[in-house]
Amino acid sequence: MSVTEARPKEANSSECRRVGEVLARDGIEVELGAEMVEARAAEFNSWLALIRPLCDSIAELLWLTRQNAKRKSEVAVGGIYQLQFDRENPCQLVRVTLPADTELFPEISGSQHRCTIRFLNWLDATARPAHIEVDVPFLLTCCN
Repeated sequence: MSVTEARPKEANSSECRRVGEVLARDGIEVELGAEMVEARAAEFNSWLALIRPLCDSIAELLWLTRQNAKRKSEVAVGGIYQLQFDRENPCQLVRVTLPADTELFPEISGSQHRCTIRFLNWLDATARPAHIEVDVPFLLTCCN
């Protein structure tokens, strides 16, 4: 890398941003030369081409797993739902489907034998999500 390709500059902000070919972070700006940007893009695209078959295979396996399951309507009483898995037919993937207009999102935790689904509401970007204590209807899919 030559001096003209990357040279530090002073920046007014500690946030990371990219404008044109200037990358700023922690109060230091680095101006990237056009050749360096093109080389990085080419390297990234070649790396992406190597893993694309793996990504496509994973997407196909997930699609098959999801299609092999049946949905059932459930209700999380007080915003919490607990699920015990069948030992003979283990669950590989748990899907929770909520209406598109809901402001809730699920938090799923568990192990190979059971899981708990809590429904949370994010009221403000500066605050932590809050657990809601109302009954929440949802669709549950346990994919085998």
